[in-house]
Amino acid sequence: MRAPALDRDDVIAAVLASARRAGAAVFTSNGNNSRAAYHLGDHPSVFYAMGSMGQVSLLAAGFARRTGVPVVAIDGDGAVAMGAAGLPTAARIATNSFVHVAIDNSVYGTTGGQPVPVPPGWIEHLARGAGYARVLAVHDADELASAMQTGFASGGATFVHAVVSTAAANHYPRVAMDPADVTRRFRVHWGHDPAGSGVRL
Repeated sequence: MRAPALDRDDVIAAVLASARRAGAAVFTSNGNNSRAAYHLGDHPSVFYAMGSMGQVSLLAAGFARRTGVPVVAIDGDGAVAMGAAGLPTAARIATNSFVHVAIDNSVYGTTGGQPVPVPPGWIEHLARGAGYARVLAVHDADELASAMQTGFASGGATFVHAVVSTAAANHYPRVAMDPADVTRRFRVHWGHDPAGSGVRL
């Protein structure tokens, strides 16, 4: 396996920027990925799935199917392992552009760096078996940019396996928003009327 030229923050910053250019919604998995996304590029188009380990792919794919907008899920390898049972559903229901980015540092970074107990190559095999239309491995910024472009230009579900450094990443404070406020802001941004009329989500 090639040595990674990226770290977690590189991937998250690049994915957030790519999503903004594409007019895509972003869902981030719990723990450090949500914290990093909040501090690197908070925006009303981002939904922080706090306290929902393993669920972000289903949330994002369901939103993609319901709204028809392009959607990105930013996930971690440990969270993908926990939510593996949901991947076939996510791959199947995402009928428009759905890009699932799995940041793979081989550890549970949020809880202290414990190794994710899985065999080599597991994550790409899992995504293919789940039925993702495309499974792309990226190790540097150019490959990541190309993978994001492919995912947005293609219909259906794309799985991007972003291999990153296992070195300790920056530790950011928790998202400084209550989950209810995150939800409300996100729904308003994507066209939901909180007063109850004209709900489209």
